[in-house]
Amino acid sequence: MTPRADSALQGHLHSHLPNRFAVLPTSARFGIDPVREGQGITIAILDSGFFPHPDLVQPVSRIKAYVDLSGEAAELDGSGSPSEQAWHGTQTACVAAGNGWLSDGLYRSLAPAAEVVLVKVGQGGRITDDALVRGLDWIRRRRRRLGIRVASLSCAGDVPTGASSSPVDLAAERAVRAGIVVVAAAGNGGRQGRWAVLPPASAPSVITVGGYDDQNQLSGRVRVPWHSSFGPNSLGMPKPEVVAPAAWVAAPILPGTPAEREAVALSELQVAPDYALPKLVEQHATELGWPAAAAQYTPDVIRREVERRLQQSRVVSAHYQNVDGTSFAAPVVASIVALLIEARPSLTPADVKRIMLGTADRIPGMSSREQGFGAVDARRALSRAEDAGSPYLPGHFQEVEGARGSATFHFHAPAATSVELCGSFTEWENSPVELVRDPAGVWTGRVDGLTSGRHPYKFRVDGTVWVADPAQSAEEDDGHGGTNSILVVRS
Repeated sequence: MTPRADSALQGHLHSHLPNRFAVLPTSARFGIDPVREGQGITIAILDSGFFPHPDLVQPVSRIKAYVDLSGEAAELDGSGSPSEQAWHGTQTACVAAGNGWLSDGLYRSLAPAAEVVLVKVGQGGRITDDALVRGLDWIRRRRRRLGIRVASLSCAGDVPTGASSSPVDLAAERAVRAGIVVVAAAGNGGRQGRWAVLPPASAPSVITVGGYDDQNQLSGRVRVPWHSSFGPNSLGMPKPEVVAPAAWVAAPILPGTPAEREAVALSELQVAPDYALPKLVEQHATELGWPAAAAQYTPDVIRREVERRLQQSRVVSAHYQNVDGTSFAAPVVASIVALLIEARPSLTPADVKRIMLGTADRIPGMSSREQGFGAVDARRALSRAEDAGSPYLPGHFQEVEGARGSATFHFHAPAATSVELCGSFTEWENSPVELVRDPAGVWTGRVDGLTSGRHPYKFRVDGTVWVADPAQSAEEDDGHGGTNSILVVRS
């Protein structure tokens, strides 16, 4: 069934111009060439609920599939009153792939041509570990039929555990191994002083996204830390890896709600000439909760109240509001991933992660614990993906190379006290190679005398925790429920 958004389209024939509290469009922030729009790429969005917003279904629907794993709503129908539980998921989906239909294209995403698969994992406003596992496994099993290449999650599991024990992290790892780039929000625990990164953001192979605040300035020179969660996972790997805008992001107001009716009324009043204000105030008194006598107020009084309400409600235009949090930084990154895969469809999840990390821009004055490799740079990342002759990562983050019988390995784990390289070439634990840490927390070691062929290996962190190489795309089952990375040495 094609999702309906009839009620969302009724009565929207009014100005879509932004008001003076407007935010920068995401496309302006990143300066992306509109030649790439995520054409042919499908992004799975896992969230609490969804509504078929016009930004996703007009002029033609780009919702490729919808499933409610809670069983609460079998179909995605926009003809009735939307549930409050649909608000967050609708916003994250539109930030990832909306085309800005109700803003005349102004507040479109970076991937406005991408299709979406909407997976409702919330029940009664709550998201559990079990629901996230079922959601991740659902998209993994259907990835080929639905063409899913990217998954964006702005929701988290129940407890801060590592990949060795968290079922959500393990499900995320399965999805990545199957070829899906999984992007997850780091969380906003910094506001309450709770820094732990929750599953699936703590999974090693997931691209975990923290946030920054650019103060709604286009220059790019002002970027201050957002209240993101951060810290090492149980394997000693730092999270998040990158940061993206987590403030001053435009997202749709849920259609058909009192909030949208108020936003439309305020937007009409904001652009109306003085002589039209009394009639408009009378017309919209109910939506605004104003007394009938408000129509007799002077234009100056009306305009001051309109401005106050616009700012208070964070309305930026008739159908959009200013939102914040890593919940919106993550789908921004997911949209960039869609562009990279559109540019080079052969990219694996490991390739994409290497590109994103290798082209990130360090933010001065922001600790590495908070920003990981830095702020995502969409233009540089896309240029790297489009350049077939360019290595995915520069400098010491270069992919392991073993063409000449030797290889240098790198592992980013600032919180670790020791890292050893173990593999077939070290007789595993018999002769491990001790890696050396640099000031940035990158551990490096070299192996010589490698013979041609396939060599499985892993890193051993702090003497007890085994982890595959997150920068290596070739993997195999290790026979113990995990994976070994594979180094291929050419003859």
